[in-house]
Formats: sequence, C-alpha cells, structure tokens
Amino acid sequence: PGDAVAVLHESADGDWCFVQSYNYSAWVRRAALAFGPRSTVRAYRDSAPYLVVTGAQVDAAFEPPHADTPDRILDMGIRLPLAEAPNPVADGAFHIRLPVAEKGELAFGTARVAPQADVRIGHLPYTRANLVRQAVKFLGEPYGWGHSLNARDCSGLMVEVYKSVGIRLPRNSGQQGDSPIGRTVRFGPESSSEDKLAALAAARPGDLLYADGHVMMFLGCEDGEAWVIHDTSNTGGLDGRAGQVAGGSKGVLVTPLTPTPTPGEETYFESLYAIKTIR
Repeated sequence: PGDAVAVLHESADGDWCFVQSYNYSAWVRRAALAFGPRSTVRAYRDSAPYLVVTGAQVDAAFEPPHADTPDRILDMGIRLPLAEAPNPVADGAFHIRLPVAEKGELAFGTARVAPQADVRIGHLPYTRANLVRQAVKFLGEPYGWGHSLNARDCSGLMVEVYKSVGIRLPRNSGQQGDSPIGRTVRFGPESSSEDKLAALAAARPGDLLYADGHVMMFLGCEDGEAWVIHDTSNTGGLDGRAGQVAGGSKGVLVTPLTPTPTPGEETYFESLYAIKTIR
C-alpha cells in the first residue's frame, strides 16, 4: 500500500494491466487497481509528514466512511502520509491516509494504526545497529518465496530492512548483487578462500553478502567464524553451533557462514561473490 505504479500496457480483453513499480514489473488484474491522475498519485507519494512501519508487520483499520473496507497488513518499510485532520496522532494512535478504490477511481481513506504498533514518524536513522535490530525482528518467520505465505524471501527481507532506513534496493538478490549501488568487494573464480576471509574480517555489521541466488546480512565474526542473518529456503544439516535440527531448516535464521550449505551442494561461503556496503 502506498507505492505508486505506472500502467504500461493492458491485455486484449482489458482484464489485466502490466504495471511498473520502483523495483518490479508484473501483470495485475485491472479490478485490483484504482486509477488516478499522475499529479494526485505523486502528491500522495511525496506527502509529509509520514509514518514508516518499523515492525515486521502492523495492521491498519479503516475508519468511516470506509469502515467496511478490510484492514490492511503493512510490511516493514512502508511509508504512508499522516492524515491531515482532525488530529493525525490521537489517543496515542496514528491516523494515516490509505488508497481506496471508488468505482475503479483512486480515492483516499483514513485508517488507524494502534498505539502499541511498531511504527514511527519518519524513517529510522541509518546506523549499523538499526539495520541489525530491524533484521532480527523477523527471526523465526517462515520462508516465503516472492512474499508467499504472507512472509518474505531472502531479498525481500533485505529490501524491507533497508526501506525502513530510507534506502530502496532492487527486488531480486541477483539485481542487488550486480548493481553498482554502494561499495562492493567482488570475488571471481580466481578468488581464494583466504581472499574471502580477509574481506569478511573487514566487513561491518549490516553489510550484505551475495552468494549464488541468495543474499545475507553480515553480523560479525567470532572465533574466526562469520555469522549472518538470512531468510533461507533450506540450510541443509548444520552443526550444533547454529542450533539447527537434522535435515535442515527454512526461514529467517542466524547461522555461521562457512559451514552452511545451500539448497544445492556448495556452501554459501563457497558461492559468495560479493560483499556490499550500501553507505
């Protein structure tokens, strides 16, 4: 909710639209879209002051006249403008503006976010501590490829963590790892294990590690082992240091890097090809 998309094309039967968001393109059912003038969409997108979701997920309940509209589930990093009147922050709760469709046309309703919700006005400051704090809020969440299961996958996890500090990453791990953003140390076929270990020793918490088809957040080194937090589809079997059960585990986990196997035969350390510092 709140992300603007451009409609680039529609299907011959008119039932589907091909849309482009800031980091993804896809076919969407026309019935799921609300159309508005570009100026209105941009004004909403750029409105201030705004609320940022800093928890893994929070709920927003619509108020009259849209009280019958289903609640919205808001993921980490979503930015939404505060309502203008009568009071955007009342009784400790936050009142925000959310898009609604009225006969297919774009309109806006007011929704309430509970006082205890993990949100804040404005983005979190970009600090290493904040990046790690945001990532560990997802610990134990199941793996959800492409946001299936109302969860995240590896790149979706990092996208949301960095969105909460005001930084937008490309959607897929390969797009992130190959992009020129940030400062990147890259490894090729000629790179040795010693090269990777030296680069990891110089890395800082919050840096992003890219292996084939996967992204992880670096947490630090202890007793010569690099530790990461990541959303993995299958770790395979791990030793007791990672606290994993035999047969592997899925979801958001903290694991050592070097012994952690990928869903294939290599370890993530062996297929590591980049370490990226966004700032």
